[in-house]
Amino acid sequence: MTSSSEVRALSIGPAAALALTAGVTLRVHGVFPSAWNLQIEATQDFVSLVGPGGADLPHAVVLERAEHVRAWSPAAGTPVRCDGGTLRVQAAASEVRIDLRPAARLPRRTLPSITSLGAAHAACERRLAGLQAAAGTDLRIESLAGAGAPATPLGTPLTTAALGLVAAARTPAALPRAVPSLLGLGPGLTPSGDDLLSGYLAGTRASSRAALADALGEAIERDLSRTTAVSAFLLRCAVRGFWLGPLVDLAEALAAEREPDALAALGALCALGHSSGADLATGFLLGLRTSSCARQGEKRGRPQ
Repeated sequence: MTSSSEVRALSIGPAAALALTAGVTLRVHGVFPSAWNLQIEATQDFVSLVGPGGADLPHAVVLERAEHVRAWSPAAGTPVRCDGGTLRVQAAASEVRIDLRPAARLPRRTLPSITSLGAAHAACERRLAGLQAAAGTDLRIESLAGAGAPATPLGTPLTTAALGLVAAARTPAALPRAVPSLLGLGPGLTPSGDDLLSGYLAGTRASSRAALADALGEAIERDLSRTTAVSAFLLRCAVRGFWLGPLVDLAEALAAEREPDALAALGALCALGHSSGADLATGFLLGLRTSSCARQGEKRGRPQ
């Protein structure tokens, strides 16, 4: 006899809310200690079932307790049924029912406009450099600023490809040649090159460089087959304007020149994954800096 268990969802992120329509078919893609990744068959998008600590993910369904995520281990490929109000999945000898009806539908958070950079941005770059050195990450913001050579073997191609992206951003028609060198570059479900691209796209959006951001988004979507399924989905989220909570917190603090809040948000962002959050922060701060330099160059070149 198959038993059943029911758990309650606390919140549903904006990307997940769009995906979880009645009758949609999902399958378990991967099970981790802190999350189940469910892939939507029709679109190849993802929904993640997480504990309360994952509430900042736009594609997350947050369950009441983290223990709920660890309590069952459905096999990869297991179908998940959605009737609009409930997710049903067979996990071992127990059917798990996830009640979505009481969950808060979280709004999409937009990036603020950041038209100038001040002390808070400089402080974040310094703090990020220290965090990356302590963690031994492959991608380093100091290397991208010319302040030091890459510290790891993978750091060399990452730095070269990132600087190629910066150069291509001056002539958006060159982006289709620069972006593929970053897509899928690095190990793991979300390679460092992909995280940097997401961050750089956010930096151009926040800098109100709409034409460049659109061109970069198109170049990213053109070559998503070069990376993992999970990372391709997260890049699509970035192109669609679904951002991680700590990234928006960082952007808002930088826009208001609130240095302590910016440093706190940067720390929260860098705590995500082994290096994913730090790589995303690198791309974001780099995108803001290069956009600021571009604006200054345009002003100097403007006829008086």
